[in-house]
Amino acid sequence: MTIAILPLRALHDGKRRLAGVLSPGERTALVQGMLLRVVRALQASKRIERVIVVSPDAELLAWVQPMAVWPIEQPAGSLNAGLEYARSVVRAQAPRADLLVVLPDLPQLQPLDIVGIVAAGTPGTVVVAPDRHQQGTNALWLPPDAGLPFSFGPDSLRQHLLAAERLGLRVQQYHARGSAFDLDTAEDLKLVRMPAGGSDT
Repeated sequence: MTIAILPLRALHDGKRRLAGVLSPGERTALVQGMLLRVVRALQASKRIERVIVVSPDAELLAWVQPMAVWPIEQPAGSLNAGLEYARSVVRAQAPRADLLVVLPDLPQLQPLDIVGIVAAGTPGTVVVAPDRHQQGTNALWLPPDAGLPFSFGPDSLRQHLLAAERLGLRVQQYHARGSAFDLDTAEDLKLVRMPAGGSDT
């Protein structure tokens, strides 16, 4: 059984680097559209038992409830702190579940990407899906007994690989356009055909 966790800081405060090209309302719609796309890809893959959205933003968690996800409100803290909190909640209820963390800003993510990532996971192995710059981590699959700390943010790929080595875990890397393309900048926005109104492509 694999449980997916999507961390998101806030509904109306995301994608600040797009402030020069999108209005606050457009940025909110973009965040909503990408989150919806990722949730749908996870659910359509038929490899995910439950989808969790973890956030300190109560408004965001209320917005996602109709998507048939499990909303978890984290105490104040960073994205990684939210992930650790969500992991502790999952471990208390499903201690033998595999975990798949997916960042919610992947507008080209496909169900087959989820199938591929989960299929690459085996006991004693972590699966890392890097971003297209080979610097960040866009998805991370963990078996139940992997105590790998979450290090999402700048240079997260290297941090996750080093942590896996320290813990004696094997690493499989999953490479595909859908999992590698995260939308953060105005240049990224030019490369993707997803309108800011939040509809899928």
